[in-house]
Amino acid sequence: MNNNALKGESTIKVKETYCGGLPKNVGFPRGMDGYIMPKHEYYAELRKNGYEVEITDNGVFVTKK
Repeated sequence: MNNNALKGESTIKVKETYCGGLPKNVGFPRGMDGYIMPKHEYYAELRKNGYEVEITDNGVFVTKK
């Protein structure tokens, strides 16, 4: 380990890095592609299903009626 790395400029030089592409399914299960619903439609669906949606400056509160 470089002893002066926490006290001053590091003397470690990076000469080469390796990286590759991410697989297409990273972060999403397969077959989960679909329609991304806008917020106003999502809140309307919540209200239709019996939830109370309160939109404030600090966020959104969703409570069951």
